[in-house]
Amino acid sequence: GTLHALIADAYGIKEYQVSAAPGWAETLIYEITATTSGDAVPTQDQVRPMLQSLLADRFQLKVHPDTKELPLYHLRQVKKSNLLRQAGPDETFTWKLSKTPDGLLRSKATRESIGDFVQLVGVSSDRPVIDKTGITGDIDYDILISPPEGQGPEDVSRAIINAVIDQLGLKLESAKDSIAILVVDKADKPLAN
Repeated sequence: GTLHALIADAYGIKEYQVSAAPGWAETLIYEITATTSGDAVPTQDQVRPMLQSLLADRFQLKVHPDTKELPLYHLRQVKKSNLLRQAGPDETFTWKLSKTPDGLLRSKATRESIGDFVQLVGVSSDRPVIDKTGITGDIDYDILISPPEGQGPEDVSRAIINAVIDQLGLKLESAKDSIAILVVDKADKPLAN
């Protein structure tokens, strides 16, 4: 990935939270091959400090935390929908995307955290999305997505956002808010292996 994406992965943040990276950090692609000790596959929480160390060593990366006011969306619940509800106590997480006989896409999840759901909405949005739904715990949802007229990423994202808003009783409100960011103080292109 790009250094920009690798920094976001290493610190467990979104790419829009990485600030002041040099221009090449968003265009040059790097491949990282690494091994860990033992037979167990490391968790994401175990990999992050290793990736931070690698970036500091190979890219001379230096960063510091800060906050910045950015344009974003607040996701709010404006009406109840029987397609969005609290998960039952005995449910397990499932998610399935399938095609219906009439050509729609069906996205159905059980026991998904509201945080993960908001993150998915954010991926389809043109700016960060902050949870203001007031929903706590895990949710179940079931939406039908109309295939977009165009096939570009923006068309697909718009179709997903429309389904979330129209069927789940949610609304994206434009706002400005301070969010945590990571400022890149120094990053050098690494030498080849």
